[in-house]
Amino acid sequence: MKKHIAVFLPLILSLAGVAQTASNRPQTPKPPFPYQSEELLYYNADSSIRYGATLTLPPGKGPFPALLLITGSGQQNRDEEIFRHKPFAVIADYLTRKGIVVLRVDDRGMGQTTGEVRLATSRDFANDAEVSLDYLKKRKEVNVFKIGLLGHSEGGMIAQMIAAERKDIDYLIFLAAPGEPTTRVMSDQNEAFLLKGGLSKSYVDQYLRLYDSLLTGIIHSSSLEDARQKAGKLVDDWRTVTPAEAVKATTGITDTATRQRFINAFAPVVYSPWFRYFLSYDPDTVLPGISAKILALDGDQDIQVIARTNLPAMEASLKKGLSKDYELKELKGLNHLFQHCTTCNVQEYALLEETFAPEVLALIADWLQSHVINDRVRR
Repeated sequence: MKKHIAVFLPLILSLAGVAQTASNRPQTPKPPFPYQSEELLYYNADSSIRYGATLTLPPGKGPFPALLLITGSGQQNRDEEIFRHKPFAVIADYLTRKGIVVLRVDDRGMGQTTGEVRLATSRDFANDAEVSLDYLKKRKEVNVFKIGLLGHSEGGMIAQMIAAERKDIDYLIFLAAPGEPTTRVMSDQNEAFLLKGGLSKSYVDQYLRLYDSLLTGIIHSSSLEDARQKAGKLVDDWRTVTPAEAVKATTGITDTATRQRFINAFAPVVYSPWFRYFLSYDPDTVLPGISAKILALDGDQDIQVIARTNLPAMEASLKKGLSKDYELKELKGLNHLFQHCTTCNVQEYALLEETFAPEVLALIADWLQSHVINDRVRR
């Protein structure tokens, strides 16, 4: 049951259900470093939120291009730490050695960052990122004409939102960012997750009919109780036309008690402020308004943001937009965390020693060299 309920928590990873974790993390940066690293505390305009962050500065005079890293869904620290992997620490270390100032920040409620989390949405997280962006612009080491955002997963969505609203963003790097409406992202994610779990295509297709109807049916509920009632009716209607074997395999529902357990788990998540905002997002209404340079990367083994659907959708939106410098790549053999994978399911994330594929780090650095560091055009 829990195995299937987890699939509609978009892009959020946790240690739950992982039997063991590989102990070695060879890519985690270790001192001494050939650059300066500062531990920071700063505040938003009304001082209601304190942000804890790390700024890494290349050696030399500067000013340098700068990059703000934005984490994916769920509360994470500044290193985007998960399963003892620290991908943002790895990225910051690599790019700072290549001449980029990098700022990475604890999410709300994590590490040294304060702020309300329970009712927060992606819009609030975008506001947080803008505080960090404005902090970067005040640093004398930063070239204010060459500031960019790197967003992973939901962080890519947040980077899109910010760049469409502000014209002081020179470049964007999307790692497994949504390119299609998030309702579609979630449906595709569920399909991939369940197929990877060994369910038949027939069972998965039948479940997706329920899943899609639940998303659209619950999102505009007037209260949590209303959401539960709507979910109950949709589940009951679905069960009348779906074989009991498919119902059990995909939802765990076999009787009244398991039906209620499914509804009680599903409805509060979909009705939560964060998820309702998340489900309302359509990149096609945002991407065309971005004028910044863009590098978008997706792993072809990602089962959370599916490359074969999201990259074409993103490209279609960008083709009709303001940006004239964008590059989209599907990378072979990589999962949602940009690790080389074998089974490529979520459980494997913890078992892999690799934190972030070295060739992707090199690809990002090469793109930054040609499109940002060596670019003399002020946009």
